[in-house]
Amino acid sequence: MGQTGDHKKPELSGLAVKAALLYMEERLGAEAVDSLLESHGVSRDYIKEHNNWVSFAFAYEILATIRNRLGTERACWEAGTYGVRPESLGRVVWIAMKAVGSPGMLFKKTVSHSNLYNRVGSFRIVQMKHNKVVLEYRAREAFRETDKLICLYRSSQLAAIPTLWGLPMARCREISCMAKGDEACSYEFSWQERSSYRYPALGVLAGGGLALLLHRIHPNPSGLAPLIIGPTLAALGYFAGRVFGLRRTLEQNELVNREQEEALVSSMNSISDKYLELQASQRELERAHEELQQHRDHLEDLVRERTRELSESKAQLEESYERLQELDRMKTSFFNNISHELRTPLALTIGPVEALLQGEKGRLDPGQREYLQNIHTNSIRLLKLINNLLDLAKLEEGKVDLRYGAYNLSQFIREVVDSFRLAGEKRGIDLRATGEADLQRVFFDRDKIEKVLINLIGNALKFTPPGGSIVVRWEETDGSAKVWVEDTGPGIPDDAMGRIFDRFVQVDDSMSRRHGGTGIGLSLAKEIVRLHEGGIEAANRPEGGAAFSFTLPLGEKAAAGEDEAEQGQEGWTRSLFRQADYVEDVERQEGTPEPHDLRDGEAGSFGEEDEGVRAERPFVLVVEDNPDMRGFISDSLRKEFRVRTAFDGEDGWKKLQGRVPDLVVSDIMMPNRNGYELCAAVKNDPNLCHVPVLLLSSKSEVEMKVEGFDKGADDYLIKPFNPRELIVRARNLIRVRGLEREIQQRNLELEEAIQELKDAQVQLIHSEKMASLGVLSAGLVHEINNPLNAAASSIRTLARSLERLQKGEESPEAIREKMERVSQRALQGLKRCEDIIAGLKNFSRKDIEGKKEEDIHKGLDSTIALLPRDPARDVAIHCDYRFKGKVYCHMGQLNQVFMNLLTNALQSIDGRGEIWVRTEESGDEVVITVEDTGGGIPSDALPRIFEPFYTTKEIGEGTGLGLSISHRIIQGHNGRFEVESTSGRGSKFRIFLPIQKPDVSRADPIGQG
Repeated sequence: MGQTGDHKKPELSGLAVKAALLYMEERLGAEAVDSLLESHGVSRDYIKEHNNWVSFAFAYEILATIRNRLGTERACWEAGTYGVRPESLGRVVWIAMKAVGSPGMLFKKTVSHSNLYNRVGSFRIVQMKHNKVVLEYRAREAFRETDKLICLYRSSQLAAIPTLWGLPMARCREISCMAKGDEACSYEFSWQERSSYRYPALGVLAGGGLALLLHRIHPNPSGLAPLIIGPTLAALGYFAGRVFGLRRTLEQNELVNREQEEALVSSMNSISDKYLELQASQRELERAHEELQQHRDHLEDLVRERTRELSESKAQLEESYERLQELDRMKTSFFNNISHELRTPLALTIGPVEALLQGEKGRLDPGQREYLQNIHTNSIRLLKLINNLLDLAKLEEGKVDLRYGAYNLSQFIREVVDSFRLAGEKRGIDLRATGEADLQRVFFDRDKIEKVLINLIGNALKFTPPGGSIVVRWEETDGSAKVWVEDTGPGIPDDAMGRIFDRFVQVDDSMSRRHGGTGIGLSLAKEIVRLHEGGIEAANRPEGGAAFSFTLPLGEKAAAGEDEAEQGQEGWTRSLFRQADYVEDVERQEGTPEPHDLRDGEAGSFGEEDEGVRAERPFVLVVEDNPDMRGFISDSLRKEFRVRTAFDGEDGWKKLQGRVPDLVVSDIMMPNRNGYELCAAVKNDPNLCHVPVLLLSSKSEVEMKVEGFDKGADDYLIKPFNPRELIVRARNLIRVRGLEREIQQRNLELEEAIQELKDAQVQLIHSEKMASLGVLSAGLVHEINNPLNAAASSIRTLARSLERLQKGEESPEAIREKMERVSQRALQGLKRCEDIIAGLKNFSRKDIEGKKEEDIHKGLDSTIALLPRDPARDVAIHCDYRFKGKVYCHMGQLNQVFMNLLTNALQSIDGRGEIWVRTEESGDEVVITVEDTGGGIPSDALPRIFEPFYTTKEIGEGTGLGLSISHRIIQGHNGRFEVESTSGRGSKFRIFLPIQKPDVSRADPIGQG
């Protein structure tokens, strides 16, 4: 029980709970009912309407409230008896139920109409007799009852049915109950029928009794009078009872008729009200109909307008489609033409390169041969791309004609696999061909199917890791030859399986992809197999890896007339195309040294140069996954730098941990860790963040450049690039970073010098050369300021030059001399500052004594005794010592404070004047006051008097350090200053010092300098 949720769910009719609420109101008061309804957001009007519904949980909660408030489950039985009251049923319903005629008939009607007021269970009559009925109630599974509350309420409602006719309540015998674990609740109800012969029977008894009484009073044993009088009186009694019963029936019928009449009048009134409401509703419906008619007309207008717009859009789309088709034809034609045109310059490139490699123009040294071999290999790769584009263009135009021939498919597959065997051995991959059937006569286009096998085996070699295996197998099945290419690589991602044969689709198109490609190979293979009326599929093997398969029909085809002997006589062009088909990046292996990488590191990198010259050259780390590009970059940089290489971002990061380079040159699109990730890792590492990073990419989009600079890259170079530009950019980045490191070092030295200057302030407290310090400080500021300005100006000039270089406004050669000149000027200025600071350190260094308890009056007296006497000034010094005791202090430092205050007081008095020196105790502090009658301090200068080097005196008369040092001394004693001054009326300085010895655990800023 106790379900929760919406209390207006369509589960029980409002009639089901009206009796419980009526009982609750009589026993507990209307306030209890209102409170319960309000807590669930249900109104009384909602409950009164018979067509409204409530939830089963809400009905249960009402009964639970009755039980809890009255303290017994019997109250739920009593509440159910209110179910047949007119207040619960409504007078019209009550009269209709009463008019049914008998309790048995009403039991039948209640069961047959139970679905109209109960949607959580169903009633069924198991047995029906004259005045007895057996009912079964079965609840839906979600509404099974676990206690007796609902059961008592339901059974008492049924037991109260006979009371409609003034009969006693029916007896209820419980047969089964869901609360006890039974499947359903079963009840037996029996009731008393109305007694139609009660009054006649009473009349007969009364007549017989009267006859017996007369016989007793007048006995006449031999006469016939008793036999006549007895039956006569009994008959009279019967008729009298019958008359009396009829009278009672008439009275009851009259009462029922009056009740029915009242109910009918009430119903007529209600019907009249409903009729008026229906008339109003009809008028509303008519208005709504008119509005809907207008809305329909408006919608028809909109549909017509939309139809017209769609027709126009359709015409525009058809026109656009035609234009797109034309553009597609133009694109295909362009690809076809440009591919043909590209073949000519490629042939003119590859031919001379092959002649040079074969030694037709003289012997080549290893470096020249390596460069030419690189040119040859990449030209062949470019030729393969052009051939693939031409094949696609022909397929789209439907211009591909298959040249069928009858070939031994098994032998053909073995030959293609053998062509890849060397590439497999380089990568440590077991590549083999196997097949049970010997397919000797299969019709296919040898060149086209060779392309299919090349693409499938080449893909397998690219994605199979070292130590894996590739199996090419074949068999005859269902009138076709089926060929599989299976590998032990990572397999095909599920999200790419459905589009792996789509044109220009790369399974991994991220910047960290491990393998290159254009997305043409598999699409081309699919189209070729389809032209052979076969099929091609891709799947993942259960044991891991990918499996590609294609089928070729075994039926005979018309041969093109070119046999295998003719195919062996290939010209140079056909041989070149065949070589291009087989070229691929499959020979690359991560971590395997390429020819360029054999010179990796520093040993042997610079020919006959001695070790000292090599050690002075900057160290550059080149991170590039393409071996040829890696070798090209390394060879370009080795002219001026020591070079080390890494074959991907992860390898580069590992090598950065071993030795920190002066520059990192990194490609962006690399496996494992791309260039952006490597750059971010370098810039986020405190030990590597100073290393400049130069990113390389073949993409020139602004977004990629912005992302690279956002990751912290120092420069960005777009492929292809000139080696000289690469060298200049690398040189400038290393030089600028060297200057930055030197400037940082100078800054650190300056910071140390400034800290030592601060320490020198404390040491100057004990010096008797305060005047000399002032002169020295003035000169120091002038001497440091000039070289610092020169260094700062040079650095700004250097930054502007670098900015113009990055924008391309000036060439590297044009600003190189200027940068070297500016750098030298900055270094000279910083060296001058270093010399000045070193001299100051030697001049100002002095030891500092400790603190102890001292008599401050002795210090004041000794300071006053040492004051200089000026004949031009007539100054009287008055002492008023009221403090009794000692202070934990550094007496030498306090004497310096006293000397500074008293000297300033003397210098502020022109002619005659007075100075008062007072001490007094205030709480846990001693107050030392120095007051004079001098010229005072201007109000605008008062907030700055404790600033270092600030003075109101004429130039040459003060250093501006006295009050600043005094203020720091008092702070070091955990004390404070207060100053009062009026211009022309003198000044008053108060010093507040703690009397108690401070906690030794507290820091002593004076002692620490």
